[in-house]
Amino acid sequence: MQNLVAGLRYLVNNIGLVAGLFVEHLRLAAIALAISLLIAIPLGWLISRVRWLRGPVLGVLGVIYTIPSLSLFVLLIPVLGLGPRTAIVALIAYAQLVLVRNVLVGLAGIEPSVIEAARGMGMNGWQRFSRVEFPLALPLILAGTRVATLSIIGIGTIAAFIRREYRHYDPGARRQRDPARDRAPLGARGPRPRVTFAGLQVGMSDVRRFAGSQVGTLEPSNLRTF
Repeated sequence: MQNLVAGLRYLVNNIGLVAGLFVEHLRLAAIALAISLLIAIPLGWLISRVRWLRGPVLGVLGVIYTIPSLSLFVLLIPVLGLGPRTAIVALIAYAQLVLVRNVLVGLAGIEPSVIEAARGMGMNGWQRFSRVEFPLALPLILAGTRVATLSIIGIGTIAAFIRREYRHYDPGARRQRDPARDRAPLGARGPRPRVTFAGLQVGMSDVRRFAGSQVGTLEPSNLRTF
């Protein structure tokens, strides 16, 4: 009960900050969803026409979807750096499986006789897609969009680990070596960043210390947007 009261008090005292973070989160999710749809609809239409592409495309998207979100962020940081761009790319990748699969099911489920009737009326390929196929597949596309939206909003919260306050991070810069540290025994050197395919761990002890320092106190200075 005390935690609930403290949370409500913090919300009332910092309503401007919370509203700004809320709008920023919605903006991030809206951008990722819009770009995801622009990619998924043509890709779903393509694999609905080319059957042998369905297995490879859905397989690759399924593998991407199984990667833990924090691990995917870590893998993208050396390429894209820290900031909203990395978060948007990761969110787009996660949304593709649901969207592409629903577009494929919606288009593949249309009766061939309907397509033949549209072709017999003299419609070209674009007219058949825009006037017949897409409207018939729209209910399934909207269902996938709802699921993808929930996924994007949920995974987007983890993007706080790659906030803009680290905008001076240079992915190509080499870490400065400390001669004293290098001469020390391995056990006394402290945690070293590492990447392993077994766990995709990248200095998780450092991440835990960072997370604990950020959520230890509910101060406005600890909550920053992109």
